Amino acid sequence: MIYQVMPDLTPMEYEGLKASISEVGVLVPVELDEDGNILDGHHRAGAWTELRAEGVDIAKYATLVRRGMTEEQKRNHARVLNVNRRHLNKEQRDSVMRDMRADGATNKEIAAAVGVSEATAWRTTSDLSFERSEVVNARGQTRPATYARKPEPPPTMFDPGGSADLEPK
Repeated sequence: MIYQVMPDLTPMEYEGLKASISEVGVLVPVELDEDGNILDGHHRAGAWTELRAEGVDIAKYATLVRRGMTEEQKRNHARVLNVNRRHLNKEQRDSVMRDMRADGATNKEIAAAVGVSEATAWRTTSDLSFERSEVVNARGQTRPATYARKPEPPPTMFDPGGSADLEPK
């Protein structure tokens, strides 16, 4: 469960999910990466597996495969899907924002995902110190996170301020 980035459901929440799945099945598809790892739906898949082992006749759950995402994008995708479904307290929400920032999400992306202002996302993540070598935009294009400084130009022989005496004597 490498992409289980959120805390486990409480036993009561899990039993409620399991009871719902027993009655109506899995309503939201389980999301997988191209290697079959679960990005979203760990608890749904687990409850379904347990119900099948208990002899409950239940249809196989639907899956959705997400391809071409980096490891950081997979973790942030899982966070985005979960953050608004769960009832998180402030500390848990702040932890999600900090984890998203550490995995390369911008404050604008974090704010949209969590439902806070960009200023709140910035305040929550501003003390993180990390360096990224690349930045990926919304179209998947990469660029260096920082650029090397241009060298200083060589000193000129002529001082435009007029302090040099350039006229022959």
